[in-house]
Amino acid sequence: MQPVDTKKCGYAVLAIALCMVVFAGEYFVYYSDTFEYDVDVQWNKDSIDYQVESSGSDVYDAVLLDNNGKASVTELAIYVNESYSKYYDEANETTRIPYNNQDYFASQILIALDNRGFDDGFKCDSSELCEYVRSTLDNPVGCGILVTSYSLPAEIYSGSEDDILIQWIKAGGTLYWTGSVIGEFCVDGDGLHEIQDSQDLFFGKECVYTGSEAVATQVVNNGFTEALSLKTGNLSFGLCLDSIDGALGLGFEGEGVSTIGMVPLGSGFICVFSGEYDIDLIDDMGQVISAGITPETVVMEHHVGTVTRSIESGSFEEYGESSHVYIYIGGTYTKFGEAFYGSM
Repeated sequence: MQPVDTKKCGYAVLAIALCMVVFAGEYFVYYSDTFEYDVDVQWNKDSIDYQVESSGSDVYDAVLLDNNGKASVTELAIYVNESYSKYYDEANETTRIPYNNQDYFASQILIALDNRGFDDGFKCDSSELCEYVRSTLDNPVGCGILVTSYSLPAEIYSGSEDDILIQWIKAGGTLYWTGSVIGEFCVDGDGLHEIQDSQDLFFGKECVYTGSEAVATQVVNNGFTEALSLKTGNLSFGLCLDSIDGALGLGFEGEGVSTIGMVPLGSGFICVFSGEYDIDLIDDMGQVISAGITPETVVMEHHVGTVTRSIESGSFEEYGESSHVYIYIGGTYTKFGEAFYGSM
């Protein structure tokens, strides 16, 4: 047996200890509730003035947005499909679908939204989702549904233009989708059913990317990626928005596919997030939903600053009647944020 080199062992133990200290420090910085944050916005006659406060030292972003009259989503139902595991293998035989722990992922999204000042989100199962769609059908403006499952209840969606869900979107509702081909399956008492031409129903053409080469190569050049610190570069199940009227791409792109794609449908819209079920996807969802982005939204102005145990102030001097402000602290590692809507 070779003698133990105690000197090398000591170095190894020291290295492990240092790694643990670094990890603990990063965790403390990014996830601790020790620090306090606050933001405020005031609409004045000639400007929109804002203040950013932090008890630590942080970067902040103040973004002036304009929806051009389109209403932002103000409440969100997150669908937790209770039959997800039951039919997953069957659905996965048709199109490769990354497995998603429905309840856990929904919980993480709710945390990301809450950190950004969006606190009107909730989970719902199949029956609750159907009830939500029916109860808001008369006026779904400002209502959103987030689907991280590969299927929907046939009670509201079975692949027909007359489906309640389609009518709900056309009346002003918003459908967010991720992780699979939109609308490819529905479920009823007889099991899982594949729906042909589901993409045509939502977008008027086949445009969902299902290829194997799934890495974006460039930034979508419209200001949103930088303004919202968007991160996902995986193109899986993203949208190719070419020749779709009124569509808006955000984030990153490659081969014509955007990591975030918004498409109008009637008075409402659909937003598809590409990528795997990871922290980057959760953060991008948190940013886009909390910031109130719609297909009509434009970035009017973007300020970046640093606040260190103080209050920093700034102003936007040119804005429109439908402008709003989204401020967030922490940059890529967003810790706190809030959107503000108002007028003089």
